[in-house]
Amino acid sequence: MKKILFSLLFGIFCMVGIQPVYAAGQLLAFLPEGQDCYYLNGTLVNTGEQQWHTVNYAGHTYFPIRIISELFGFQVQWQPDTQTIRLSDEERVIVLTVDSPVAMVNQQEQAIDIAPIIQEGRSLIPLRTLAQLTDSYVLYKDGVIYYAETPISKAEQQQDWFRQIYTDLQANHSALSTEPYNIIYEDGEAIPLVSLYKYNQVEYLSQQFPYGIDKLFWRTDHQELHTVSIPNLTQVIGIWQAQVYYISKNESTNQYDLYRANLDGTAVQLLQASFCEEGLIVRDKRNRFYIEDGKTYSRIQKISTDWGSSSTVYLYQLTEKALLPVARLASEDRNTYAIVGEWCFSVEYDAGIDYLLAQQCSTETAKRIYLPFVEIISLQKEQQAVQVTGIVHDTEQITTQTYSCEELLALAQE
Repeated sequence: MKKILFSLLFGIFCMVGIQPVYAAGQLLAFLPEGQDCYYLNGTLVNTGEQQWHTVNYAGHTYFPIRIISELFGFQVQWQPDTQTIRLSDEERVIVLTVDSPVAMVNQQEQAIDIAPIIQEGRSLIPLRTLAQLTDSYVLYKDGVIYYAETPISKAEQQQDWFRQIYTDLQANHSALSTEPYNIIYEDGEAIPLVSLYKYNQVEYLSQQFPYGIDKLFWRTDHQELHTVSIPNLTQVIGIWQAQVYYISKNESTNQYDLYRANLDGTAVQLLQASFCEEGLIVRDKRNRFYIEDGKTYSRIQKISTDWGSSSTVYLYQLTEKALLPVARLASEDRNTYAIVGEWCFSVEYDAGIDYLLAQQCSTETAKRIYLPFVEIISLQKEQQAVQVTGIVHDTEQITTQTYSCEELLALAQE
């Protein structure tokens, strides 16, 4: 596997901590909502006045091209006439075009899942596309994004060094951030805000209070916060195309109904009564909507009453009139499922072994698929196929295999 160069201009940074090094290769980890610090190859780095900012758009994380140069060691050239971005290092030359699903890698065409975009005059490259073109891996877990040269196994995710990354990022982000992402609401205790959406220079942010009732705010240029008045708001799911989607508790049924409204709280629409029984779990409050193959999806984790305090993650497709259920997932992690055509393939676990669950979208049809992996680390859609990375049975070897939808379904068990 080709090695990714994570060269940095360390002279401008202040090192604030040393952690165990990820033994398998290079590793970058950061919080998507603020980059005043990040973890790189065993070191927690405080960016100080050189803060860099990613953009969360349509459910994907985008990097400005300047950050690509600083963090990943690429020489970057922007051609405004053709709207192309040229990335080069010792091993490869990558050329991407804004809004194009095709990239050139060492003069060879390669299809990409997510195209670069221009937002507020800046050229932005999707992190997942960068990983795809450089044979790297992206893991999203517990509110932290990891960009790794090799996959991070489940066993590694249980080790102390991995858990310490999350702890240190959260602690240093809270201590170092100068952005007004906290509100003192009572007894001097602050609850963090997370940016959900920007529309016409106005930023919308969500905050979850300990007693389970969300609040939605707006502001311009990081100035004073104003409350968005939405009737009977209980929990915010996300914002899409200038409309907020949320649940509201129905006191007559004691269940939660699904609504949407304009960003000023008007034009409230009931989309689905009794959408869930016990509310939702939204750990990091980031916007849950994203686009894939021209369709808009959202991952929603519902609290279940069937098994005590357990919960279930569902994948929904957003249409003009509703949120339609697509499939049940074992995890909210984006790298644990892939949608190909009318099938959703997701990673499941049973009796000490991982397998794929093939669910025909929006139906009750489901099939088990056993592959030659004892542990499946990640799934990634590759055009009309699924790229599976995992640990092979009876070995410690991590390998990647690509299966067409037809090949997977041929292996399925009812």
